[in-house]
Amino acid sequence: MTQRKGGAVPRGAAPPDLVYTYKHSGSSEELRYSLRSVCKNADGLFGKVWLVGDCPSWAVGVEHLRASSPYGRAEDVRVKVAKVVNHPGVADTFVLMNDDFFLTEPITQWLAWHQGPASEFLQRQRERGASRVWMRPMQHTADWMAAQGYGDILVRQGHRPVLWDKARLREALNQYPPGRPLDVLGLFDLAGLNDTGKRGGNSKITSAEMFHRKVGKLGHPWISTSDAEFATGITGKYVRDMFPEPCRYEEADRG
Repeated sequence: MTQRKGGAVPRGAAPPDLVYTYKHSGSSEELRYSLRSVCKNADGLFGKVWLVGDCPSWAVGVEHLRASSPYGRAEDVRVKVAKVVNHPGVADTFVLMNDDFFLTEPITQWLAWHQGPASEFLQRQRERGASRVWMRPMQHTADWMAAQGYGDILVRQGHRPVLWDKARLREALNQYPPGRPLDVLGLFDLAGLNDTGKRGGNSKITSAEMFHRKVGKLGHPWISTSDAEFATGITGKYVRDMFPEPCRYEEADRG
């Protein structure tokens, strides 16, 4: 039987910090608009903002931690998250973000989301011909979690933020075998917050066809993009039109 052990945020607790794992890749505009979206639609629901990895020149009022790995995206995220959970300045709870997560509606809490059991999700990806390199960390993490007694875990991929207990995630990372491929999101049942959560569609939008198929129909208020779709596609224009005003984390005279 699958065990679900994600916890809830204690009442009266300080708001979580917002943590972005960020790697500069030619443009920082997605990060700019992600910050605008959470400032507008999640105001008061987070404390400090941390950028882990790179930091654009226009960013102000943020905390910055340097961390990176040259051994692929999954390992890069692992190294950056390890830096976060071992830093005393980060709040006891934090929301893990990507620079291309955009919050399109006001929220009152950080809900958890999933895409169903790992066995079903990975089988669907195999049938679609998904990259084995991309699936490998998820499979290894799901197998390890099953061996720890967590059964067929729910997949936390889907390009949405995840709320974590810092101490429990630090312990989970310490328990996970060194050198074994890791999908950090797969550790949710060990260290995530807000219980199991709800099932929702994948936020990623990479074309006009996907935009019309997904926006307003995902069951949650998050959308995400590819670099190309944000720069020149309908999704990028949609996000830029939604958040035209600078937020408090942008220096006014630099872009």
